[in-house]
Amino acid sequence: MPSPPSLTTHLLHLSPSSFTCATQTPFLRHAGRGTLPKDVLARWLAQDRLYAQAYVRFAAGWIGRVEMPVVVDGGRGLEERVISKPGATQPPSSPPATEAGGEADGGALRKEFIPNWTGDEFVVFVEKIEALVEEVWKGSREGEVDVGVLEGVWRDVLRVEEGFWPIVN
Repeated sequence: MPSPPSLTTHLLHLSPSSFTCATQTPFLRHAGRGTLPKDVLARWLAQDRLYAQAYVRFAAGWIGRVEMPVVVDGGRGLEERVISKPGATQPPSSPPATEAGGEADGGALRKEFIPNWTGDEFVVFVEKIEALVEEVWKGSREGEVDVGVLEGVWRDVLRVEEGFWPIVN
């Protein structure tokens, strides 16, 4: 099977229903409306903290395992570009929770987290990660990377992401 020209596009179209289940959950709908019970929000915040701590270790491990092109745009190596740009491999930090009257969750998600997830800074973060993935993908030789393995990893990520969000009725 020939390699797809864009790995990210290929993966996003591989399992559309799984992608939807992982990214459009009742938890997120309630978060957007400010109707999450505080106990559910507290459980999610504890889980999100663990995720954020693990993310940095994951990104460092990924960078350490990927064979990166020696020179890319502008004569700088990809590794140098990632390491020299603070925040290039870290999502924008999660803001602190705040209290606001009238919302079951105290307003923290609608005032702090949702703007963080939907703001320009987060969009730029996602675009940088996509560009890095595509750059490494295009730098690999035909047949060097097993697309089937990457598809399996993607399906695993979607399963984990779907399970990350607390169940809300």
